[in-house]
Amino acid sequence: MQQQIGDEIDAAHNWPTLQAAAAAAAAASAPAAAAADDAVETASVQAAAADAPVQAAAAEATEEAAAEAAAAEAAAEAAAAEAAAAEAAAAEAAAAEAAAAEAAAAEAEAEEAEDAAAAAEAAAEAAGAEAAAAAAAAAAAAADLAAAEAAALAAADRHAAAAGLAAADSARAAAAEATATKAAAKRAAAAAAAAAQAAAAEAAAATAAAASRTAEEAYAAEVAAAKAAAAEAAIASAAAAQAAAAVSTAVAAAEAAAAAAAAAEAAAAEAATADAAAAAAAEASEAADAVAAAAAAAAERASAEAAAAAAAAAAAEESAAREAAAAAAAAATAAAASVDIPEAQQQQQQQQQQQQQ
Repeated sequence: MQQQIGDEIDAAHNWPTLQAAAAAAAAASAPAAAAADDAVETASVQAAAADAPVQAAAAEATEEAAAEAAAAEAAAEAAAAEAAAAEAAAAEAAAAEAAAAEAAAAEAEAEEAEDAAAAAEAAAEAAGAEAAAAAAAAAAAAADLAAAEAAALAAADRHAAAAGLAAADSARAAAAEATATKAAAKRAAAAAAAAAQAAAAEAAAATAAAASRTAEEAYAAEVAAAKAAAAEAAIASAAAAQAAAAVSTAVAAAEAAAAAAAAAEAAAAEAATADAAAAAAAEASEAADAVAAAAAAAAERASAEAAAAAAAAAAAEESAAREAAAAAAAAATAAAASVDIPEAQQQQQQQQQQQQQ
């Protein structure tokens, strides 16, 4: 009991020293805590400064990817337009070739018709020449008849009148036959010319019908070619639409990849920030441990000093122990009454030391 009372008295004497040690430990730990806070703030600023270029680079890469995708889409559209123009030009060239072939065929048919007309004209000219020859022969016969009549009249005498008249009758009959022959030749020439004209008209009609059929066939071929060209254009348009859709899909994929890259960079930056914060926290914890160790060492030194002071006080008071026995007993009684206060103070001091550690 007396030992406990003595310990409590020593604790009461050492209480100011312990308070001073706790205050010194708190004062020593304050700069370390401030330094830890500064380090955390500096790390946050550095992380933000390092994150800004990364975000700028990611944004620039995203813009470049979008620009490249837009350029690729424009190139695909231009290629589709060029392909459509080439197909249209090919269709026009094919139509021009078909028209040229039709024109060549029509020209050949026209040449054939001209040849037939020339042949008919030559035949008509030959018939006309024959008719002219027949007319010339008839005129010669008429001249011969006139000469014969003149000769008969000149040579006739009174005694040969009957013979002259008979000859004149014969000559007149020959002239009538020549006239009839001339008329028949003219009719034959007219019939030949009419036949030639009819043949030429029939040939022209046949040529026109053939040309009409050829034109109809060419028109049908052009219609079929136009339909085929329209079908090819529709196919090309569908292909261009598919290409545009593929380009749009590629653009969306590029944007998604850029977003994923940005998210990955952000996650990496956050991870780096978290690592830096963890490192700063570890450094702060180490600094706090060092401060707590220093505080514990200071407390041990204070306890040692208090023990030394108590030993010195005990040595100093040993000579006066007998005289102060009664006073010590009274003081012990008084201290026993106030035991609760030092114990509460000692518990509070222990809690503060534990918090500092």
